[in-house]
Amino acid sequence: MDNVKKIVRPGRPETSLWKLYNGWDELNAVRLTWETSRAHKSRIRRFILGGHIAVPSQITAAVIQTHLVHLVKGCGMSQSSANQHLSSIRAFCNHLVVCDHMNTNPCKHIRPCKVKMRPPKYLRPEQIEKVLEIAGADNNYPNIVTAIYSCLRRGELMSM
Repeated sequence: MDNVKKIVRPGRPETSLWKLYNGWDELNAVRLTWETSRAHKSRIRRFILGGHIAVPSQITAAVIQTHLVHLVKGCGMSQSSANQHLSSIRAFCNHLVVCDHMNTNPCKHIRPCKVKMRPPKYLRPEQIEKVLEIAGADNNYPNIVTAIYSCLRRGELMSM
């Protein structure tokens, strides 16, 4: 059993985690992109439902660590994806701390999984020639040339 202090303030009933989750969701809808907000919501829902967590005091470092191990070993999730789950849980717990529903964030001592970095993949000169040859008849030729030579990420290109 973790050596955890009772987080509930005296005389104050604990708020349902779903109610707090919905408040956090509304806050994120203002600050984050739709895709990022949706990803956070999905991860937090999975954490709450998978751990049968009803109130903030049930969120401990051991519960979070068990959840992450289950994702990697039980569900076959990559370590990089488990790190994204940890990031979402950490953000949610930070929100609970700020709103005074928890004393400290139980994620603060949990380290992310180590992920081996793969070397980036680049197009070889002959591949670039082939792409430009095929794109020559397309109306998107300027966009394709910009994508190849600018080194911008997909989202940055789409926002141009």
